[in-house]
Amino acid sequence: MSTTKINWRNNAIGIFGLLLVIIGNLISVPVTQKILYLFGSIFLLTSSSLEKNKFFVLLQIVVLAGTLIAFAPVGDGIKAGVPIVLTAIIMVYFAIAGELKNRITILGCLGLLFLAAGYAILNPIVYFLGGAFLTAYSFIVYRQGVQIGLLFAVLNFIFTITSMVSIYHHYFASN
Repeated sequence: MSTTKINWRNNAIGIFGLLLVIIGNLISVPVTQKILYLFGSIFLLTSSSLEKNKFFVLLQIVVLAGTLIAFAPVGDGIKAGVPIVLTAIIMVYFAIAGELKNRITILGCLGLLFLAAGYAILNPIVYFLGGAFLTAYSFIVYRQGVQIGLLFAVLNFIFTITSMVSIYHHYFASN
């Protein structure tokens, strides 16, 4: 799971995905935003797969599934349920594999859980918690030698900041 040398090709793929997601965050046209998220998620999933990082691969599968289901003409309950069900499956997988004994993995799983829950209830505070936990997890694993962790730390930090802006606009700017 840990790598000691940087694979620039794998990171370039991830950085391109990161840039697509950041641009998607800045665009307010829903269809364009979804397309950017879709391709950004695919590039981030590819980068995580090439780096053979199980956690980030699973994280991107949840994000990609949530992005894909957003295009489907189904109800909000199904759109919210897909990421939550996938996250529950991932948490069961980590529990069976004995990986939830590691506090750092628990931190990452909490981030994933809050992210999926935020998607389900569209609450910026819950998104913020997911982003904050995932930023911490990503930075910690980067410090432990997982190079792709830095890419996900940057991505989740930006997501956390945008969630903070949403919290401000949702709860404070309207008053």
